[in-house]
Amino acid sequence: MKLRLAVIYAVIIIIIGAGCKKNLPTVDLTNPADGSFLSGTVSITAEASDKEGVNTVFIAIDDTLNDVTDSESLGVYTYQWNTTALPESTEHTIYAMAYDFDNNQAVSDKISVTVANHKVPPIVNITNPVNGAVVSGMVDVTAEATDNIGVVEVDFYLDDSLVYATGGLPYVYQWNTNSCPDSSQHAIYATAIDTDSNTAVSDTVVVTVMNYNLPPVVQITSPANGSVVSGTVDFAATASDSSGIAHVDFYINDTLRFADDMAPYLYQWSTNLTPDSTYHTLYARAYDNQGKDAVSETITVMVDNSGQPHNIIRLVTGIINAETLSVSDPRITVQVNAAIIGQVELQTVNLGDPGWVAPLAGTPSWGTHSSSYWGIHGWIPTGIYNHTAGINLTAPSTPGQYYIYFAWGFEMGFDDVMSLTSWQYPGGPVWNDGVDVADWNDSQAQQAIVKGYVFTNYLWGSGDYGMNCLPGTAIRVTVNP
Repeated sequence: MKLRLAVIYAVIIIIIGAGCKKNLPTVDLTNPADGSFLSGTVSITAEASDKEGVNTVFIAIDDTLNDVTDSESLGVYTYQWNTTALPESTEHTIYAMAYDFDNNQAVSDKISVTVANHKVPPIVNITNPVNGAVVSGMVDVTAEATDNIGVVEVDFYLDDSLVYATGGLPYVYQWNTNSCPDSSQHAIYATAIDTDSNTAVSDTVVVTVMNYNLPPVVQITSPANGSVVSGTVDFAATASDSSGIAHVDFYINDTLRFADDMAPYLYQWSTNLTPDSTYHTLYARAYDNQGKDAVSETITVMVDNSGQPHNIIRLVTGIINAETLSVSDPRITVQVNAAIIGQVELQTVNLGDPGWVAPLAGTPSWGTHSSSYWGIHGWIPTGIYNHTAGINLTAPSTPGQYYIYFAWGFEMGFDDVMSLTSWQYPGGPVWNDGVDVADWNDSQAQQAIVKGYVFTNYLWGSGDYGMNCLPGTAIRVTVNP
């Protein structure tokens, strides 16, 4: 009887034991997917379970076991696989193994993956400004870019136009928004390129520019309001704006006279032909780089040239020795004894009596005064006229600074003009007395060039009296050895 019971118990134990062995652990790979292309560091994950508990879990790569038991979190086991050192385009087999405490084993399905580090594009993001921001002034547009191999270039785009490219950290583009209209919206994004020419594009950031740009500020600095002006007047203004000044326009009596696009803003107004004791209004209008404009205060001035000569002569154009002359600063440079050949156009302003004889002549400041001058026009008519004058001279034999002068006067001959002596003076022209036109000094030459006349008394009649100035102009001649 006892023997039968023992046999029965043994059979029961065997049956029970055999039944327990059917409770094997389970294990499945959850990442990566079969057939994946992998790069960088990859998280390989597996899920494992057992009724009595999981004892050990391995993740096998190409049959090399990696114990991930200690990485368990809620039944998920993870292995960080760094693929960067592996050959490109190589295939690898991955599976997971789990053991319970009775050493029962389970193996997941095997998957195949391919390493493809060089096919992974970089990652790029705009970090400043943020989407929806309101910006002004100078803005640092900043990007972050990373890649498993390396970033070689980051390009910044503003409204789909490439505005900046950089190959090194920090990735920053300085954007000047001052030229953008207020309330205008602009789209910003960046692209990144890695060493294998893989590219990536960041998300687009849209911002609004708000500089609260005001119109420019413009002010007349010369002449003063209420002043009396004469001759050539410096009509000057200052202008400023946060976006910069495009140009300043000068108005006289509501007529645009001049536009200046570069500081200092200046118009040189000649009042010589403006009637005396007349009043004129002046103002300036400034435009900034955004098209906004502002007008200065209006000032009033009176023109009075009664103390200034009404008769002048000025250079209009000229070419000497194939060199074009500057109207504001006419000058030539020659060697000693060189030929000086050319032609100039002169403009005369004669406000005198139409019946007055007014000859126009020219003279060099070197040579014999009484024989070096030449006549250009025997009778300058009343009004404004242009005259062509030929020049055929020989430079002096001594290096230095010289001049070619042109002048005209009333009731005289050519010799009277050049000697500054009236034909009525007893004895006729007086030469070489130190007051010939050819004797004019540097200061008088400068006055002639700038004003078109020279203050100098010449003799009229039988005594030292008459007009106190002579219409004249000059060309500087520098003679080198």
